[in-house]
Amino acid sequence: MKRKISLILVLMLVLSTGVIYADDEGGSIADPVIEETEEENAVEDELDEGNGKGKGLIKKEAKAEKNKLKLELELAKDEAEQSKDLIEDELEALKDQYEELLEAEDFEGAALLIDQISELQLEFNELKGQIKQIINERKMIAREQYTEGELETFTQSIENIRNMYEDANVLDMGSVVIKNNIIKFDTPPYIKGGRTVVPVRALTEGLGALVSYNNETREVTIVKDGTEIVLLIGSNEALVNGEIILLDSKAEITNSRTYVPIRFISEIFGLNVQWDGENEIIDIDEDPADEDPADEDPADEDPADEDPVDEDPVDEDPAEDDPAEDPVDEDPVVEDPAN
Repeated sequence: MKRKISLILVLMLVLSTGVIYADDEGGSIADPVIEETEEENAVEDELDEGNGKGKGLIKKEAKAEKNKLKLELELAKDEAEQSKDLIEDELEALKDQYEELLEAEDFEGAALLIDQISELQLEFNELKGQIKQIINERKMIAREQYTEGELETFTQSIENIRNMYEDANVLDMGSVVIKNNIIKFDTPPYIKGGRTVVPVRALTEGLGALVSYNNETREVTIVKDGTEIVLLIGSNEALVNGEIILLDSKAEITNSRTYVPIRFISEIFGLNVQWDGENEIIDIDEDPADEDPADEDPADEDPADEDPVDEDPVDEDPAEDDPAEDPVDEDPVVEDPAN
């Protein structure tokens, strides 16, 4: 009997010990499970990080593709414009020849030129249509650079400018290109009194220049390659390396941004400014101007030009804007400018 009791006690002891071991083992198994979960989390974090890098890479590739497209559009536009200019010169020469034949009463010879003139005129019109389409595509790309909030600000700025200046012609997004880069303005450029003014920050960044604003003196200083331009808000005078130069368009504050004459600033830095009046766009590049300004038709006056005029038709006091805010401080250029 004692043996049975002893055996029962031993069995109970063994069973209870087994339970303890099982609990211990259960505890020891639980820990690896936790460790395994941590490893999985670490792997997931790495995957998430990889996905983040992947998204960043996709964004970078998308931006590169967009920049490539913009460059292709600019090159296509330049090629089309060169062809258009050549055809235009040929057309003018044929028309002059046609008039000479008519004056000489060589009607047969003049009639032979009519078909040539018509064919060239058709090619000329087709190229103009191509250029218009390219510019529209460029403007669409420019619009994609803006967020919804920026678009609202831009639209509101257009209304503000039109309310401030009755004769102002506001330019659209993508209207200014510097060295094949579309310049993004947070407030739009506009033409006033036959002259184009633009927000200085975006312009100078597109040109690769530095700009600063002195709130006390209300002076804007622009520096590039050893050349310093100082503009005083509301003044028709500018200092270029200390020399006074008279302007026909003042630096002014509009929409809490400092606006400056685009041609004056660009040409001081040795750049060429081309105005396309039909499409209302401005192209700025390093190539010298091919056209002699003296030969230009006054009726096709370039509003980006800075030739002196007798008076500024709009003498608006920019001091009405908030002087406490730095009017030069605006969103940077998008497009690797210059972006």
